[in-house]
Amino acid sequence: MNKKGLGKGIDALLGDWRESSKDLEIIFLDLTLISPNPKQPRQNFNSESLQELAKSIKSEGVLQPILVRPVGDRYEIVAGERRFRASQLVGLEKIPAIVKNLEDKEALLLALIENIHREDLNPIEQARALSKLKEEFQLSQEELAQKVNLSRSQVANLLRLLSLPEHIQKLIEAGKLSAGHGRTLASIKDPIQLEQLVQEILNKNLSVREIESKAKRIKNSCKKTLDDLLSFLEKSISQKLEIKAKCKGSRKKGKIILEYSNEDELKKLLKIFSIENH
Repeated sequence: MNKKGLGKGIDALLGDWRESSKDLEIIFLDLTLISPNPKQPRQNFNSESLQELAKSIKSEGVLQPILVRPVGDRYEIVAGERRFRASQLVGLEKIPAIVKNLEDKEALLLALIENIHREDLNPIEQARALSKLKEEFQLSQEELAQKVNLSRSQVANLLRLLSLPEHIQKLIEAGKLSAGHGRTLASIKDPIQLEQLVQEILNKNLSVREIESKAKRIKNSCKKTLDDLLSFLEKSISQKLEIKAKCKGSRKKGKIILEYSNEDELKKLLKIFSIENH
């Protein structure tokens, strides 16, 4: 994933803190005065990853300050919750922090952008962060893509994962299915066929390419079945009413068009529907 998008958020606000620390107030805050962001889009913090970060902090210290904002007599994390949690694991009493006065929406924007661009964030968490950013700031997909410096197709593919049933989203979160698997599965509308494909992936360790091929066959089969159904419907209505009929649509919604080619056929239609001809 392109990390440059982060520059439009955290880095744009702070600049390179190492180079410009003389222009920023970096203070050491007591960890007991700091609270996580209640709107933190990230829900899962990998314990193994946190332990590794804790070891690094124990050895090297906290190399980059967290970003916080004052809320009452405490401080709320805007960016850097992993560093905060790892510091707690190590038993640190204080942590370097940059304090910025930020409005709720500014803080949320920065938190969402930081999370979207984390390498260790799973695709579902990325998708949720994108969705929240889209909803909170009423952005189109194009505007959202520009805001986080991703392509429109990347944004669309991630958001599409949220259309999957929750249990499949959890499989992606757990790493049992990839984002590529999820993107392909999202194109399958029939819940029974969808579940069969999921089980095949899990039981046979199918690749994304293999599942794409299976999904294509399913969709082609569904289209043929629907075409056969619509054709049967057209034929049945035409025979019943003795009027040419056309059917378009899907199993959920569509159109039935009745055609007449002369005045007699029009009169027949009006009679069928008990409509008086004035």
